[in-house]
Amino acid sequence: MRLRRIMSALIVAGLCLPATTFAQAVYGSVVGTVTDATGAAVPNAKVTIRDMDRDVSNVATTNESGNYNQRFLIVGRYQIRAEAPGFQTSVMDSVAVSVDTEVKVDFKMNVGDLTQTVEVSAEGSLLKTERSDVSTTYSQKAVQELPMLNRRFTNFQLTTPGVSLWPVSLNAASPENPQGSYRLQVNGQSFAGVSHLLDGTDNHDAVLGWIVINPTLESVTEAKVTTADYDAEFGTAAAAVVSAQTKSGTNQLHGTGFEFLRNDHLIARNPFTQARPIFGSNGRLIPITQWNQFGGSLGGPVKKNKVFLFGDYQGTRRNSGGSVLLRVPSLAERTGDLSGLGLAIYDPSNGATPATRQQFVGNVIPVSKMSSQALALLKYFPAPNAPASTDQPNFAGSGSVKFNDDAFNTRSDWYATDKLHVFGRYSFANFTITAPGIYGAAGGPGYDPSGGTSAFAGSSSSLNHSIAAGFDYALRPNLFTDFRFGFFRYQVFVVPNGLETSPAKDAGIPGLNLDKTFTGGMPAFFINDYGSNLFKFGYAL
Repeated sequence: MRLRRIMSALIVAGLCLPATTFAQAVYGSVVGTVTDATGAAVPNAKVTIRDMDRDVSNVATTNESGNYNQRFLIVGRYQIRAEAPGFQTSVMDSVAVSVDTEVKVDFKMNVGDLTQTVEVSAEGSLLKTERSDVSTTYSQKAVQELPMLNRRFTNFQLTTPGVSLWPVSLNAASPENPQGSYRLQVNGQSFAGVSHLLDGTDNHDAVLGWIVINPTLESVTEAKVTTADYDAEFGTAAAAVVSAQTKSGTNQLHGTGFEFLRNDHLIARNPFTQARPIFGSNGRLIPITQWNQFGGSLGGPVKKNKVFLFGDYQGTRRNSGGSVLLRVPSLAERTGDLSGLGLAIYDPSNGATPATRQQFVGNVIPVSKMSSQALALLKYFPAPNAPASTDQPNFAGSGSVKFNDDAFNTRSDWYATDKLHVFGRYSFANFTITAPGIYGAAGGPGYDPSGGTSAFAGSSSSLNHSIAAGFDYALRPNLFTDFRFGFFRYQVFVVPNGLETSPAKDAGIPGLNLDKTFTGGMPAFFINDYGSNLFKFGYAL
């Protein structure tokens, strides 16, 4: 009685819900018809739907037309058992129930003793009688066994028909997205119209437009990507709905463990950027590249048939080596000797217009006319280390970007009664990127394995949390309630390298390095229209 009073207080609002609201974003359903050998309906037949992994049962009764239905079933394998006085019992094993689907299981019962059991081997057919959505479902087997680089859940979204990656030029910078989520373009629609759900709760950053918690593959039991004609309950979606469900424990104790390793032992060196040993690497030509991903999961009963617990962890330790060719001022250019450029260099101080200015003798700028601030900043930049002519790249930079992540999920399920199911989940993900600048103390772009000259240099960390909890309760056979609470936090901290230094202030340039929190480090400056911005100094986010 006490439990009933508590539940009554919590579900008062549910009385206003129509009987046709089924919360299919989270659950699956089993429906069907029970008839006799002649095809006549068998009313008041008892249909028991038993979760084969947790030994939890739900009971439905056929109506006057012989129809039955059972909603609010979590993903899993079920045994369907039909019983009626005067008929043999019919049983169908291993009926797979998926999220947002309706499995139709019909029984044709034979006259006989109720103690006699007939095993039905036919499989239930998947029908969509309540919707016409276009979707792709990824089963637990597919999620765990399909080869997927980085073991990143969002990669599955890109294998869905009609889904492509939003143009890279319009994606956010990598430091704002260290977890590597994707902005999706679905059937030509904007990424802003994609909705992400995790266990039926919001998992979508409305500003940046991507998934907040990338669930680990060990924790996903099923995922569904709906790209058209989704239900009105997904009111925030205009392009697609990506819904993932996490695992629950079972009556059997199960665990997994894994580790994947990839290193640079079989990587060929780049003859253009890796022709010479990396400075300070004891003769090493190829920058350190090592990917190590490891983790495991464990699930089982706290109390059999009642309380279940599941948890998993995944860690990544990755060093990605990269090299790039850029242009730095030569040793002669640093002293004002620009004769090697093959250009006429004019003195801007002795003529009002370019036509009246005089050319420097030998195209050499006297030291007396050179900025002391510029000379001070030039000391931060490395000397050329690769042979080059005129304005060609003369500096080969190599190094590694360090990426670490730690992620875990915990979930508990409590089947309090045959009518009440309560669950709770907590997910955590921590990502960090450390990327040195190619020019060292002078900054410059980071090391991009593809050889790009605009890679991020600095450090980025993301600390993400997600909480989901809820319960479903059957008020009567045709009225169900489902209450669900969700909370997430997406935090990203991005800082440039050398934030604690003040090179501009030390060089005598005022108004730039005002503190060590927002304006520290080497200021960014560019020499335009010169070798496609091959001069690119400073720290840039």
